[in-house]
Amino acid sequence: MIRNQSHPATRNPYPEENSILLAIGGTALLCQWLAWRLRMPAILVLLVAGTLAGPLLGLLDPQKLFGPLLFPLVSLSVAMILFEGSLTLRFARDPTGWMYAASTTQPPKPTVGWLLIALIENSPDDE
Repeated sequence: MIRNQSHPATRNPYPEENSILLAIGGTALLCQWLAWRLRMPAILVLLVAGTLAGPLLGLLDPQKLFGPLLFPLVSLSVAMILFEGSLTLRFARDPTGWMYAASTTQPPKPTVGWLLIALIENSPDDE
């Protein structure tokens, strides 16, 4: 069965937005490949491409393109970047490293702060 292409239900109501989203996806793939070839973090190349396409050249208006979905998409993207970055962290297991030094010197600081706050808050008022 062949559909009638002139029927309103089969036409794309947003052809321009679809081509912009396709261009964004293609640019993202190109940036990922370029970062892989240059052996640098992909986020740097993506940031440069996004800054060029958006604020500098004015090719993209994210608020117009995504509308009310812009903030949730940005929040989800930041969460994914932080999650991916946390998966690549490597901590040394030796007790002489910086993690050991930071963990042994840190506990007295909050304790002293809590004691000072408690003394200040519970001191008698001079009226």
